[in-house]
Amino acid sequence: MESSGEDRPRWRRRRGLVGPVLLIALGVVFLLNNTGALEWDIWWTLFSIWPVLLIAAGIDLLIGYRSALGSIVALVLIVAVVAGALFLAAGAQDRPAAGGERISYSLDGAEEAEVRLSLSVARLRLSGLSDSSYLVDGDIAIGGGESIERSFSVDDGVAELELSSEQTTPVPFAFPGRRAWDLGLNSDVSVALDIDLGVGQVELDLAGMMLTDLAFDAGVGQVTLTLPEAAASNVRLSMGVGLVTIDVPEGVEVRVRFDTGLVVRSLPDNFQRRGDYYYTPGYQTAECKVDLDLDLGVGIVTVSQQ
Repeated sequence: MESSGEDRPRWRRRRGLVGPVLLIALGVVFLLNNTGALEWDIWWTLFSIWPVLLIAAGIDLLIGYRSALGSIVALVLIVAVVAGALFLAAGAQDRPAAGGERISYSLDGAEEAEVRLSLSVARLRLSGLSDSSYLVDGDIAIGGGESIERSFSVDDGVAELELSSEQTTPVPFAFPGRRAWDLGLNSDVSVALDIDLGVGQVELDLAGMMLTDLAFDAGVGQVTLTLPEAAASNVRLSMGVGLVTIDVPEGVEVRVRFDTGLVVRSLPDNFQRRGDYYYTPGYQTAECKVDLDLDLGVGIVTVSQQ
């Protein structure tokens, strides 16, 4: 038996606002990041105010589900709360970092090195050290509720170094200030480098280093990578979302393999394509060359040759 229109419910449950608003906001941030209008360190601020999502969800449940007018009021309140939190957090970002640590380890006779860096949210800048007796030398500025764990040893001419950031507070809601890693690695020893990053902005200038292997894994960020020119190297770069710029020094031969999703690619005209691989003209006969694997979900990849 068909029911009349009068028997139908006069109301229906309204959908929540938090999910759609969150998706739109994240899309806007990614767009501004990729166009250069907004720095990637905005993610530091966003991560520090994540409890605002709980407040927004509460407002939505309390007011937004009741009526169309309630949804409008909830939307205004959510926007106001998020804007206020961003304003406070942005002001906190101008404060100095919670603390800084000097990182300095001697070679101790090492001729090879295995280096692992593990960062949660930070700006990382890494370059080579020439004519130095140190394996690594630099500074790390940490945020509130964060500490640096260190491990270093030399065995049979091989140095092993691990630096990792650890969150010491149970809920990472403190305004962190600027988190920055500024390190130099010895250019005269063979280095295998492993970098694990959550969110951040990265500058890796490896041009003068004896790099044999690089494994870079990140969630969201902006990466500028200058490839090594003094040794044959394997470089594997994996990211969820990001903006990637690869600088190929003059005289360096490279093979690039793409395993990507929604990604815009830009490569020099002289690169030759074979399937998923792109080659410089002299790659096949070169002794010192770089094999580069790029695994990126969403973003932009630009490869340039000096």
